[in-house]
Amino acid sequence: MDDLKLILVEHFCTMHEIEIEFIYTLNEYGLVDVHFKEDTGYLSIDDIKNVEKMMNFHFALGVNMEGIDIINHLLGQINDLKQELNVAKNKLRFYEEIGS
Repeated sequence: MDDLKLILVEHFCTMHEIEIEFIYTLNEYGLVDVHFKEDTGYLSIDDIKNVEKMMNFHFALGVNMEGIDIINHLLGQINDLKQELNVAKNKLRFYEEIGS
């Protein structure tokens, strides 16, 4: 945990005017990793963008935790497919260049 840049969950929630329980619920669903040190919760700076996206789903769109979990899973699948497509495109370009 020492090499991670962390922010206090309490500080993050105060800045965004949300309940601390929201972050801990995301943690329970496995949607975010809350790091604990002496019973104090911390979020990785790298997770902030993703947490803010999930906050928008929940607070702006009214999506419940199960829905956020599904959306997060589907977005992960889309990203995986994009990466696979890029690999396939690169291979195709390589073989097209060899054939020329």
